[in-house]
Amino acid sequence: MRRGYLIAKRLIESRPPTPSGQPFDMLAFSGTNGTPVSLQREQGLYRALAEHPEVRLRQIVLGGRRPAAGGTTVRMTRPRCCSSDTRM
Repeated sequence: MRRGYLIAKRLIESRPPTPSGQPFDMLAFSGTNGTPVSLQREQGLYRALAEHPEVRLRQIVLGGRRPAAGGTTVRMTRPRCCSSDTRM
């Protein structure tokens, strides 16, 4: 859980500045569905999101175990998930 929290926190804090109170969309990627490590990272993500109500989690996408499959998933998911001005 700690790693998922730290990763999410770092991503949230490194995002481009937005006007105060304006929501910010986030698309999260997970490895495989239901593995203990994946579930713990997801719990950490939710913990970090609870500290940042301005961030809206739009979707958690399973990337699988292969990096190439994850890259394909990113290219397919981002356009339909998040607005064009979102850079996370």
